[in-house]
Amino acid sequence: MGERLNETDGCLSIMSGEAPKILDVFLGLYSGGQPQLSLLNEGKCNGEWQIDRKSTREHREQVYIEEVTMSLLLLSQPDKAAEFFTNKRVDDQGTIGRFIVVDPKAKKQRRGGVKRRFDETIRKEYTTFITQLASEAEEQTRIKVRCSKEARDVFDNYYNENLDLSEEAEESGQNGEAQIYSRSAEIAINLSLILYIEDGEDSEVLEASTAERAVELHRFLRACSIQFLREAKNFSEKSLFQRIVNTITKKRRVTRTQLLKLNNYKARDLDAFEKAILDGDVKGVTIEKDDENTKKPTTVYIAT
Repeated sequence: MGERLNETDGCLSIMSGEAPKILDVFLGLYSGGQPQLSLLNEGKCNGEWQIDRKSTREHREQVYIEEVTMSLLLLSQPDKAAEFFTNKRVDDQGTIGRFIVVDPKAKKQRRGGVKRRFDETIRKEYTTFITQLASEAEEQTRIKVRCSKEARDVFDNYYNENLDLSEEAEESGQNGEAQIYSRSAEIAINLSLILYIEDGEDSEVLEASTAERAVELHRFLRACSIQFLREAKNFSEKSLFQRIVNTITKKRRVTRTQLLKLNNYKARDLDAFEKAILDGDVKGVTIEKDDENTKKPTTVYIAT
C-alpha cells in the first residue's frame, strides 16, 4: 500500500464491498500479526510517511512521501468490524476516532408483495458527484474555501460540545468514545467541505448554513459510531468468554492459575468471566473453590 501511495503522489482512495481482507492487512496479516496502523493514521491527518522498499535481494530502497492522504469507504460484516475496532492496538492508537462507523442492522426479509423500484436519479446524481471529485483530483485542482466568521463559530461551539463529552468519557474509562468525540469537530469540517462541493457553490466562502448542516449530519453519525463501539465491546467480551469456555471444555477441569499461566488469559478477563457465570450469562461451566490442604483457596473451573 505504501508503494501504491508513492505511485500516486501520496493520494489513495479505497472503496470495497468486501473489507475484511483490508482490515486483516491493517491488523497484521502480512506482518506477523503486528497491527500496521501508522499508515492508516497518517493518511487521515496528512502526515509524512517513509517506507523501505525491497528493490533487489541485497538492496532496500527508501521511499519518502511528504504528505499522505487516504480516503476509505469499507463495507464489512459487523463481527469483523467489531474485531478490528476492539483490537487493543487499534484502541491505543486512536484509530476509531478517524472513522465514521455505521451498522444499519439490515435484516433479511421475504420477497413478494409490493415491488419497489430503485430511484435511478439517486444513482445518476451520486455517479456525477463522484466523477466530479475524481476529475478535479486528476487535474490537481485545489479548491480554496474560506470559512466565514459565523461558520467558524458553529464549528467552535461543536468543538467545545465534544470537548466536554470527551472529558466525561475519559473520566469513565471509555477511551474509544473519547477518541470519537475528540475528532468530531474535525470530521464535521470535512463533511462541510463535501457539502460545499456537492452544492456547487460559486462563492469561496463556507457559510454558516453549510456548517450547521454538516454538524447536524455528524451528530447523527457520531451517535452511530458510539452505539457501534458499545455493541462491539459486548461482542468482543462474548467472543472472549466463548474461547475460555472452549478451553475449559477441552480440559474438563482447570484451575484459574493454569489459565493465567498456560493460556495467557489476563486476571481482569477471568474476573469478568467469573462474574458472567455467577450472573447466569455464561453456560457450560461451574466454579468451585478448592481449599483443601492450601492456605489460599484455589478457583477451579469445571465443564458441565
